[in-house]
Amino acid sequence: MGLVCGKYRIKKSFHGLSLQKIVKNGYKMIIKQLKKETIWRCNSLNNKDIEELSKKLNISKTGASILVNRGIKSELDAFNFLNPSLSSLDDPFLLPNMEKGVNRVIQAIKNSENIYSFGDYDVDGTTSLSILTLFLNEIKVNNQYILSDRHTHGYGLNREAIDFIHSKNGKLLITLDCGTSNISEIAYAKEFGIDVIVIDHHQIPDETPNAILINPYLKENRFSTQFMAAVGVTFNFLMGLRKKLREIGFFKNIKEPNLKHYLDITAIGTIADIVPLLNENRVFVYYGLEQMNHTIHSGLRAMLDEAELKPPYTSEQIAFKIAPWINAAGRLGDATKVVDLLTTTESELSKKIAVELHEENIKRQKIEREIFEEIVSEIEGEDELPTAIIMANDKWHHGVIGIVASKLIERFHRPVFLFAIKDGIARGSARSINDFHLFENLSAISYLFENYGGHKYAAGMSLKIENFETFKDKMLLRARLFFTEPEKLVQEIKLDTILDEKDINIKTFNELKQFAPFGEGNPEPLFSIIDSTLLQAQKDKTGVHLVNVKISKNSLDFKGVGFNLGYLLDEGLDQIDALFYLGINEWNNKTFLQLKLKDIKKSDSENITFDI
Repeated sequence: MGLVCGKYRIKKSFHGLSLQKIVKNGYKMIIKQLKKETIWRCNSLNNKDIEELSKKLNISKTGASILVNRGIKSELDAFNFLNPSLSSLDDPFLLPNMEKGVNRVIQAIKNSENIYSFGDYDVDGTTSLSILTLFLNEIKVNNQYILSDRHTHGYGLNREAIDFIHSKNGKLLITLDCGTSNISEIAYAKEFGIDVIVIDHHQIPDETPNAILINPYLKENRFSTQFMAAVGVTFNFLMGLRKKLREIGFFKNIKEPNLKHYLDITAIGTIADIVPLLNENRVFVYYGLEQMNHTIHSGLRAMLDEAELKPPYTSEQIAFKIAPWINAAGRLGDATKVVDLLTTTESELSKKIAVELHEENIKRQKIEREIFEEIVSEIEGEDELPTAIIMANDKWHHGVIGIVASKLIERFHRPVFLFAIKDGIARGSARSINDFHLFENLSAISYLFENYGGHKYAAGMSLKIENFETFKDKMLLRARLFFTEPEKLVQEIKLDTILDEKDINIKTFNELKQFAPFGEGNPEPLFSIIDSTLLQAQKDKTGVHLVNVKISKNSLDFKGVGFNLGYLLDEGLDQIDALFYLGINEWNNKTFLQLKLKDIKKSDSENITFDI
């Protein structure tokens, strides 16, 4: 029963998650957008731990509280975190089958075999292919790379590539960022006497391929972490290969490659694949961004220049500028040009491809925005948010639906499955939330798919269109059973600390730089300001973002921006609590502090839940 207010009937939705509708004289008007619910959580920290760490490391209490909040309490652990070292990298031979894989490549080198490498079309796949190709080129080994085509073959190894390798009498294939689930394709390769090395990081299916499988998810893994991008596994492979080549005297007559020169490309793939930026991954990205400041790769330099980025580079710039450009090539066209770009030494070709990637990314953004707005409009036409968003359309571009799914997660906080239909096949991308394990849920109904693969929070699959409704019904049921408690559908946002308004300044911002690089597992520090006043804010011309935001507390004013928070102005906010990151904005040769808003609520002492 809706609430009655004068002549208007306001229909409130399930758990307050849906939109309000006003019915007047038989007409229905949407007056409030559907929005997700959020819970802000903050750890109750021990002030003694914070004070001790602050004194020992000579950092502010704000900095110390960030470390303690992330479980880094000892002086040694904190020092190692703030001072990443290449010497801390694991022995690559702790990875399963590394010795076998390295020895097979050395055999190929001794026998003058042409080495073929095959990679996925996304950032992780193309960067993996690029550093392997650069290494083999540098040591003068014959090699050729092949990329999967999203539009023709979809994800993973395909028989056409194997037929090509066989036609060239190839005997060694290395797959990168794929292959773990390509059981039949690798069996097909073995029929031609082609040995296959799989360098991958995807979860292990019940059946493994007949290949030398180097994957940190294998039970035999003795490495310090399972959570690596394929490019990180590839970099370890190059470390192992270089070590073995050094031992057999290979570098007596040829210059030994400096693997530091590959760290900038390795960092791009690691950031883009959203693996935890801790331990090994943190070292890769920390030194990779440093190497990027003086990269030797003309293609990467051309891309940075075309994007108008200047050193020192950040993980955020890579995630939101460079990675989308690389992804756009595989999503809309041919990802081969990315590897061409990252491995070429020709400056003119570098500039040409960089411009093409920029143009393709602009095109990708337009297509993506149209699909996103179409889906949002359809969802907002419903009375309540579904437990999972599952949609298919024969007009959608398969290359961008994964990005759209991620944006829908950010907007509605629901598992999302989007499918582009073509020639009777629905090819989909999925993203998930709150421990709803995509790979496990897809595996439970794997008989419906032509193929599938992925991780806990991201996956891809394809199925015949006649199986789509069955898939939708079964996956919705699985989602409803998992999210039986409404609280599971609420997004928890963890903040580091409530920041005193006097500490919202450039000095604090500068101190936070030593906690970078930020990303999965090491998020950018998130703060709260409470009991403040929203003096002004307006939506940008798209209505999506908040701009010209000014927040005040105790006579101190702060400028801010709120990406994807435009709908919050409909809340009639005044006295607010806000979550924000500290940022810098440069305008007209002036630099000023800016709050990058994450969420806003009306001031309430219960907005933040403190966990002991």
